[in-house]
Amino acid sequence: MRALIGSSWFRAVVSAVLLAAVLSRVDGAALAQALARAQPGYLVAGVLLGLLQVLLAAYRWHMLLDRGGSAVPFAAVLRIQFVSGFFGLFLPGGVGTEVIRLYSLSRLTGSVALSVTSILVERAFALLTLFALVQAGLLLSPPGMPDGVAAAGWTGFAVLGALAAALMLPAARRATGGALRAVGLGRLQARLEGVHAGLDAYRRRPGMVAWALAMAVVYQLLRMAPGVTALWALGVEVSFIHCLVMLPIITLLTLLPLSVAGVGVREASFVTLFGLVGVPAEAALAASVLAFLLIVVSLLPGVWIYAMDRVTRARRPAPGA
Repeated sequence: MRALIGSSWFRAVVSAVLLAAVLSRVDGAALAQALARAQPGYLVAGVLLGLLQVLLAAYRWHMLLDRGGSAVPFAAVLRIQFVSGFFGLFLPGGVGTEVIRLYSLSRLTGSVALSVTSILVERAFALLTLFALVQAGLLLSPPGMPDGVAAAGWTGFAVLGALAAALMLPAARRATGGALRAVGLGRLQARLEGVHAGLDAYRRRPGMVAWALAMAVVYQLLRMAPGVTALWALGVEVSFIHCLVMLPIITLLTLLPLSVAGVGVREASFVTLFGLVGVPAEAALAASVLAFLLIVVSLLPGVWIYAMDRVTRARRPAPGA
């Protein structure tokens, strides 16, 4: 089953099936009209907010690295953020993005443990605040929310909390280490010790952790910007509270490595979830397309950075030349 899900053709089939299902529910002419009505001002704002999101993400990651004992220049972190963000859009879920970040940062620092720890902490903060925003929206009781959405949100929040406890609490670490050794994975446990040491360095800085969490909240709000501005550009009357619940859920769903670049999952999620609060399928589908395009445009500097890096490497003299 793992090999099946990991295969490219399986993800292509999933994307095709979901897209076909979504397109069967919309009127093509109405979809074209919705896209034609998009207001450019909102779209420009979406791109600018997307760029601000990348800058904030890079600053937050740089801060975690600096407090973890690594003097990586902010410019280098920003370059990695742009490149991994753009190319990660076309890789399975969020895994491809993290692999690019881990590889690039490890080459700079020479420390895989530090790279893993900083990315792990940064992702944990991002996911926790993502679920927290969903809970905030649910607690405000927006109309039209089915009970299943609230149950799924609270379950995800509890699971993340349990995982965080397993990584940070000494008793949970000992239990995890014993379990790994019992199944013959003692070498993996030895590698985890380096990650645990890095996590302890962060745990001893509660002020920094609190600041990083605050920035993670702002980051997640900016992450919603493409979806919100796309909906508003189309003139869709949907409250920000509904967006606060729906868009983080859509983000989580597109992170699952089940489709090609989230295609199909994103569109089906927009149509299904926003349909619960009365948004027409054509408008929701148009918003999903525009939101993805806004993300792509805001990450386009990553293509230029990657190309310039390749040119620079090509111009370097070969060793011994």
